[in-house]
Amino acid sequence: MRLRTARGKQWLVVILALAGLSAQAQPSCSGELYRQAESALPAANASWPALHRHWRQYAACDDGALAEGYSEAVVRLLLDRPQWPALNRITTQDARSRHWLLGHVDESVSTADLQQLQAQTATCSSALCHAVQQALARTQARSTTP
Repeated sequence: MRLRTARGKQWLVVILALAGLSAQAQPSCSGELYRQAESALPAANASWPALHRHWRQYAACDDGALAEGYSEAVVRLLLDRPQWPALNRITTQDARSRHWLLGHVDESVSTADLQQLQAQTATCSSALCHAVQQALARTQARSTTP
């Protein structure tokens, strides 16, 4: 690509500079940090605030076995302690957490747990609960697609 004007070159420099800043702003997950995240996850499964704090601290490590652990924790908490008002407060105050939560309603969790969650949320009325229902539908569609 050839830039013909000085203004075009200036924009290119600005875009490249912003891209560099964005890349630097992304935290990375070292092996040690990943191990810490994995070992701390069982204690974080006790409540939504604890799980939310854990995710905020170790968000860069949300991959592999830890991501599956998050999915299991999210679905278990939704089944055992849904606490929709508290969960709604967390996801309203931190919009990224809503996306994270819904992304972890996924096929790495047992089919039985997903079916139980679907039955449990069938009659709920909150917007967040409806979003969980939609996440369940997406998960089901992905797992039935050949």
